[in-house]
Amino acid sequence: VGVRFTALDALISLKVAQTSSLLGRMKWKRRGLKSMKLLRSWAKKGNVNVVHSIHVLSAELAVLEGKGKKAEENFKLAVKVAARNGFLQDKALAHECAKTYYSAKGDNFWADFH
Repeated sequence: VGVRFTALDALISLKVAQTSSLLGRMKWKRRGLKSMKLLRSWAKKGNVNVVHSIHVLSAELAVLEGKGKKAEENFKLAVKVAARNGFLQDKALAHECAKTYYSAKGDNFWADFH
């Protein structure tokens, strides 16, 4: 399984969990957490190219769990780390996820920023 697939699988799982019923939410969250665990293990082994993905996923997990401040911090870190490491497509993805979060929250200032 590749890094990109694992990160996107986790992201899709967490996004689906956010709009699912209680039973579906648990199923999709569990799947997302499984992929996040794999990404974290790669980061611990020295793969720094997954750190920004972990931040995006941590933000989406925080959104799912209703932890707004944690979500906002992780979205900011995801954008910053992706930009610093030259992952422009992932920087754009982090901005898009943050925009969706802020729009749903009704915060048009930060939604427009992202």
